[in-house]
Formats: sequence, structure tokens, C-alpha cells
Amino acid sequence: MYKNILTIVGITILFLSMSIVPSVAIDNVNKSSIPISDKNIIVVDNEGDGDYTSIQDAIVNATAGNIIEVYSGIYHEEDIIITTENITLRGIPYELGTGNDFGKPVIKDITDIVTLIIFNNSGITVDGFELEGNESHFLYNIVSFVIGDNNVLSNCDIIKGNDLGSCVLVCNKIKNTKIINNNLSAMGTGIVLAGINNFVIGNRINNMKSKGIVCNNKYCNVSGNLISECDWGIEIGCNNTIRNNIISECNIGIALYEKLENEMKLHLEKRNLYLRFDKQSAFKGELRLTHYDPIHFKIHFKNKGFEEILTLCRDAGMLP
Repeated sequence: MYKNILTIVGITILFLSMSIVPSVAIDNVNKSSIPISDKNIIVVDNEGDGDYTSIQDAIVNATAGNIIEVYSGIYHEEDIIITTENITLRGIPYELGTGNDFGKPVIKDITDIVTLIIFNNSGITVDGFELEGNESHFLYNIVSFVIGDNNVLSNCDIIKGNDLGSCVLVCNKIKNTKIINNNLSAMGTGIVLAGINNFVIGNRINNMKSKGIVCNNKYCNVSGNLISECDWGIEIGCNNTIRNNIISECNIGIALYEKLENEMKLHLEKRNLYLRFDKQSAFKGELRLTHYDPIHFKIHFKNKGFEEILTLCRDAGMLP
């Protein structure tokens, strides 16, 4: 009798164990597959499916280490000033929630402003956007690196600015900036580097009224860029690395302006200074010094020192 009772109890416990264990296992699988919100990620969506609808509002409320994900759509921003260090502004090329947007999120200027995006600290990354200026506005630079080192601008399409401005400006004393794999078009100048030890790699630059890339400081790396339909392809000084760039349909490919200055000084000392003006620019009524297909003039600078001559040439637009 007791053996039968024990047997029944044992079978009952075994059955209950078999019933409970799979239930616990399935419950654990369901919990692990539930998405867990990442507190470091801030979501921006123009249709209200994220934390913010404005990129600037998200930046103002971000802290160091945050990633701001901006989903596909058009964002009309007055200006975007990034003052928090070590944050990432990342474009997501598809819709979040409701709506039917697709492609890189588009940031457009809505006022007559100087710059659309300003890097104002260190360790900032902006990746995967279309940045669109307005030809009728005085948008002098679409992106400006003003303060901070070790910043990155990558995989962005930068278009439609003012003929007098530049797509990207890296100000003086800025270091270790990386401008990588961007598409730039329809401005005055593509990229202007005034800082030192910066990197311009793998960009596609097209249809600049003036120059594709200007590097007027030292220790920069300008490599693997495709430049076309600009007046000048690359203007660069000494002590920089320049390699594997492809330049087409430009009046001047590469201009080494410090070399021009050194040759001017040498010939001035020998009293046989000739200035060689770029022929194509001269036909447009502009005077620019060049080695490429020049018009030759012999000019006497009576009682002028070398620095005075350089100043005269710069004032006349012959030198940068």
C-alpha cells in the first residue's frame, strides 16, 4: 500500500517537473529576445516616433558618450552647434515607425545663417547625412570645425551652398580631423584645411567654382580623393602628404603655392622675375600665378622687397 502511494507521488512530482521546466525555459527565451533600450542612444524622428523631432534639441540634451540616431526624413534646422564632447550624430537611412521616408536624413538650413553644422568640441562624429545649403542664402560654410580635435565627418552628401563659401572648413589650430568618404558639390570651394595634421581621404568633390581642396597648413594627408569640374583641383603647401588623388576637368590640377613663392624670391634676387599667369583665368579677367599653360610677363618691381611683392600679389588675387 505504502509502496503504491510512494510510486504515485513520485510519478506526480516527475510529471509536474516535466511540465514546469519547459515553461521556465520558454519564458527565459522570450525575455532575452525582448529589445532592451540603450540609455546611451537618443532617437530623433521628424514624425515624432523618437525622443525628439529636432536634432538641435537632442544635441542640447545629450551627454558625453551619447549616440544620437537621426532617422530618415527632412529636418529644417536653424543651426546645429555641437558643444558636447565625445558624441556621435548618426544618420539612419530608413523610416522609424509611421511615415514613408527613406534614404539619408536631410538637414536643410532655414535662415540666412553662416554655418549649418558647427563642431565646437572634441571627439565628435557626424556620419550619414545629406547637408543641403541654400543658394539664395549667405551660407558661407556648410560645416565648420571651429574648436576641438579628433573629430570625424564621414559618408555625408554636402550640396547647394553659396558660390563664395566652402562645403567644409577646418579652422586654424584644429588637429586630427578626419573628413572621409563624403560627396561634395555645387559650392565655391570643397574643403579648406587651416589646421595641422588633418586627413582628407576618399571624398568625391565635383563642380566647385573655385577649388576642390585647399590645404594651407602642414602635416595633412590628402589621399584617394576624386575631384572634377573645379577651377583648381588641389592647392596645397609643403610638408603635407598627397597621393592617389584623381583630378579631371579642372583648369589646374595641383598647385604648390609655397614653391611659387620660393621661385619668386630666387628670381627677384637675380633681377629676372617673370610672373606666369594662368591663361584660362586671365581670359576671365582674373590674375593667378601658375606653372600650368601660362602667359608670361616680365614685371619690374622697383625698390620693392620680397614681402611687399607677395602682399601685392595676394591683394591682386594672384596668390592665396
